[in-house]
Amino acid sequence: MKRFLVLFLLALMVSGSTGRSAAAAEVTFYVDNLASCAGFTPCFTTIQGAVDAAGPDTAIEVFPGVYREAVRIVAKTRLALRPHGAVGPVIAAPAANDALQIIQSPGARVGGFIVEAPDGTGILVAGGASGSPTVEDNFIRSAGGVHFLSVESCVARRNTVAGGMISGGGGRQCVLADNVVEGSISFDEGVGCGARRNTVSGNLVRGGDIRFSGRCTEDNLIEANRVDGGGIGLLGSIGLANLIRTNLVRGGVLELRGNVALNTIEGNFVSGSPTDGIRVAKSVGMGPNTIQRNTAVDNAVCDINETLPPFTPPNVWLENRYKTKCEVAETGAAAAVRP
Repeated sequence: MKRFLVLFLLALMVSGSTGRSAAAAEVTFYVDNLASCAGFTPCFTTIQGAVDAAGPDTAIEVFPGVYREAVRIVAKTRLALRPHGAVGPVIAAPAANDALQIIQSPGARVGGFIVEAPDGTGILVAGGASGSPTVEDNFIRSAGGVHFLSVESCVARRNTVAGGMISGGGGRQCVLADNVVEGSISFDEGVGCGARRNTVSGNLVRGGDIRFSGRCTEDNLIEANRVDGGGIGLLGSIGLANLIRTNLVRGGVLELRGNVALNTIEGNFVSGSPTDGIRVAKSVGMGPNTIQRNTAVDNAVCDINETLPPFTPPNVWLENRYKTKCEVAETGAAAAVRP
């Protein structure tokens, strides 16, 4: 009996190990439009050719070169697109095309490319089935930047996006972190009920905003971003329980507008706005917004401002630093701290 149990347990261990190895197995294709993939096979001359031939869990490694294609990844599962070697290849879209489209393809990963699309979007990920995509370490020069359209659990990290934006239409549980963006980072309503549980952190945004709009903007974190020449806004019809903290905003307004409640604005620095610095426009009756320990200074109208008061219940303004205020009813023992 003991011998039977030992053999049974060994069989389970071998079976489990084999199952894990099979699940982790990855097929690799190669692309080279200058030579013959240094002898690696299978070797393709176009990225699209490799994509079309790929099955689930395929990695496509692209040799350095300029690939003048409009690549479409459609209905592929866990396909990875990456450089072969340390130098990123170029995907240069023909006129009036997106450079790379990922459609209904779960678990796609794209990293390490130079992407150019003067008339279109650099990387477009769309469709409810395209969950958990990762776009990282790319240099993107395009009219439309990177777009995640109604995609959950998307990740965009360490990209440089020139001449466009990183956008999450109706995104949920997405992470946009440590990108350099010329333009805006924006989440709109998309399909369904708005943007929920997203994280936007550590980005440098030039000449645009970090903006959430649409219904049901809830439980998002906007943290430690640097915005130059734009602002940060929750502008939807309903915005609840979002956290905006430790951002640096120069040249734009940090604003809550719409039916907004239970949001926290904390520890931000806002200056140089052509209008107000920190502005809260309206609040629904579900609970107050808390605006605390921020510094707002050198803004053209009011450093801190409430519009359309009175609020029920009233917002909490606590321990903010400022020079001018409009319609703000401060609370707390240290509420009127000023530079």
